[in-house]
Amino acid sequence: MFFKSMLVIVLFNIGTILALDSVKLKDVIDSKGIGEINVLKNISITELESFRLDCSGNLIFAVDVNEAASGTEKSTSQGITLKVVKLVIEFNDNTTKIFSQFHTQTQALVAAENEENRTLYYTMLGNTGSNRITSNKIKSQFDSALEIEVQQSLLNANSVMLIVELLQTNVSLGDPEAFYDFSNGFEDVAIINSTDANYLVVNDFGQEEAPVVIEVFPDAVEEDNNTVISTIYYPSSNTFCTVAFEDLYPSRGDYDFNDLIVNYRVMMGLNSEGNVIKISGVSYLIARGAGLDSNFHLRIESEGYSFQGNAQVIRTNPISLNTSNRSEILEEIDLVLFESTKTIFSSNEGFAFTNTDLASSFKVGPKSEFNVYLSQPVPISAFSAVPFDPYIYLPINGLEVHLPNKTPTLASNNYNMGFTSFLDNYGYPFAILIPEEWSYPIEYVNLTEAYPRFIDHVLSGQSTDSDWYQFPVDSKTKKNIKDQWKW
Repeated sequence: MFFKSMLVIVLFNIGTILALDSVKLKDVIDSKGIGEINVLKNISITELESFRLDCSGNLIFAVDVNEAASGTEKSTSQGITLKVVKLVIEFNDNTTKIFSQFHTQTQALVAAENEENRTLYYTMLGNTGSNRITSNKIKSQFDSALEIEVQQSLLNANSVMLIVELLQTNVSLGDPEAFYDFSNGFEDVAIINSTDANYLVVNDFGQEEAPVVIEVFPDAVEEDNNTVISTIYYPSSNTFCTVAFEDLYPSRGDYDFNDLIVNYRVMMGLNSEGNVIKISGVSYLIARGAGLDSNFHLRIESEGYSFQGNAQVIRTNPISLNTSNRSEILEEIDLVLFESTKTIFSSNEGFAFTNTDLASSFKVGPKSEFNVYLSQPVPISAFSAVPFDPYIYLPINGLEVHLPNKTPTLASNNYNMGFTSFLDNYGYPFAILIPEEWSYPIEYVNLTEAYPRFIDHVLSGQSTDSDWYQFPVDSKTKKNIKDQWKW
């Protein structure tokens, strides 16, 4: 398990008692994501064995996660993905052993380069460390701990190499792959004692704002396999993503992307085997700039599984009682999180729309919370990728508007028939999802005017300017401030 021992005092054969300090190693993980680290370049074999004994028979290394602060990676939250980790140890009797059982504090589902299917990998998270008040250089510089199982004495070893290969992720998919890539040169490595290891684990640097984090609890024990012991958050445990819609598909209309704007977060509860047994989430209505009424849905699809269980949706607004809807679920999870948004989110200042005019004060909108309880655990790999399928349904004509490359649930309906991409002939979408709280265009301002880089993003087939949403024209957008709408 992670770091049982809190002692940093070791006994040597000669009877000396010595406090063992963590040591920054000379070799690093290079800009290609490869680390071939000669551990004995900095410490003796006796000291290495002392580190192993101090950490309950394992070796623990710390990594300084040093990534480019672009996109959803920033100074307060950065990440890398581990593809290969192993200790190659040569002994004096000419034998070589490879130790490859390892874990970190977190995992994530990400796709490797040139792949689209996501696989579970261990990850390491961190931040710049500039705000840490400590004189300990290891605690101030390093971010995340990597523990390798080494359950035998190393006193007769003569060579110890730590081999690390970081995963090249498919960044064209956006997050979480764009967050968990490596992009900023080398990552420093240290061998650490149990006290410093516990410091890194307890503080969870960078974890709060990282996307789709799965916390690792190697010591968890579960009797009935129906207890949630870890949680995946999307986009993170402390942030919300923004989904925005144009409701006149396939006509662009004014293309101001504020017909309906919702911020939401999803959590998937896992049992000890890493299977999903509960899905929950919360969403907030942020703005409504549409003349047509709509319902906001969240569809959660799976491949090859028919869901069994029940779902509960609790809708609330700041001045009225809860309304709760609980129902059985079969085959597919399709939740109506907000119904009749034109009625429940009308303006109270004489404006035709809500929170889309630059001159209007902000009106706090309704909140919706949901819980889905599955009768049988479902593997993570069976689910469609987060953010799942948020969409709007227009009761007046039966039209659905989804993110690109999603299909309507009522595909046989005349209004939805033939819609399989939700892009127009020039590649422009009618629903967009931003992995953070996003400033949106004000009423009647085209998205391409509010965010000029969006045009290049579309014309490149979404291959360039993926951070277009971080460069608004302030006079043409309205800020999406969490402190205003979260309650």
